[in-house]
Amino acid sequence: MKKSLAILLLPLLLAACGKPADLEYNAAVAPSFLHSAQLIDTDMERLIRGEFDAGAGSHGDSPDSRIADLERNLNQVQQLQHSVDAGKFAGSLSHYYEQQIAYYQQLKRYSQTTDKAQKESLAEDLNRSYLALKAEPDRILAVQRQFLERSGLPN
Repeated sequence: MKKSLAILLLPLLLAACGKPADLEYNAAVAPSFLHSAQLIDTDMERLIRGEFDAGAGSHGDSPDSRIADLERNLNQVQQLQHSVDAGKFAGSLSHYYEQQIAYYQQLKRYSQTTDKAQKESLAEDLNRSYLALKAEPDRILAVQRQFLERSGLPN
């Protein structure tokens, strides 16, 4: 009961400390970030199964819909009010979303090509991009932790 009360009072305490914008910023952008990090794993598995091959039936969201979602996330990260302390976190998220958008643009090209050599080349590029993207969430979470500590927010 005390823990529940503390959680309910946390936003009020933070508002009194002058950090509500950072709390709101973190609460708004963190779930989208975690969701996008999970989706890229799902979509890489779909790529491996051949679901993005030209002529394959649609078994989930398309690269276009992923790009649209990521662009909304990117706009949110860049437009929501946040403190200077959150700036590095916002920059890291922006860079990550830009990398993901590039990945999905490449995936779209892959799904539209029928040339075997080009498809193999794109698949190799997608794998390299995927591996680079997989390293980013840990780095971003470390930046987020630093921002939360500087802001005095729970992490």
